[in-house]
Amino acid sequence: MEMVCILSLGGTLLAMPGATGLGSELARVQQESFNSIVNQDCKTISNAVSSGIVSKCVKRLFGESAEQLCRFTFVEDDEYSASDYLDMASKLKDLGVKIDNARLKEVTKLNFIDDTDVEWKPDEESTSKEWTPEEKAELKASIEENA
Repeated sequence: MEMVCILSLGGTLLAMPGATGLGSELARVQQESFNSIVNQDCKTISNAVSSGIVSKCVKRLFGESAEQLCRFTFVEDDEYSASDYLDMASKLKDLGVKIDNARLKEVTKLNFIDDTDVEWKPDEESTSKEWTPEEKAELKASIEENA
């Protein structure tokens, strides 16, 4: 994706971020700035392709009055994992920031169970207990059997 944007927008390899010898923070800021520019450029190119090519294809295939229900877009590799997003959301929530659960689900591609209204209370079956040697042997055998 970066090469497409660099080639189509006239960038050079000198514009690529990397180690400068001036400290890791500078390289990180340079990388974030570059990623932001690339993402903006990708959106601009995607919009141009959608309006210039996709719309014409839709009209050609389905007629002039056809509604365009599709768009061209670059699939961007995310630099953060789902775990990173969840860690950031947790830290922000601890600071009192309201988290948009729908957006978090979309970004992480995870489905959450909303159990905020459920309070867990231990019962006889869920309380901790000391395992007997026989129970430990049974569990070990069961694990080895299923492995």
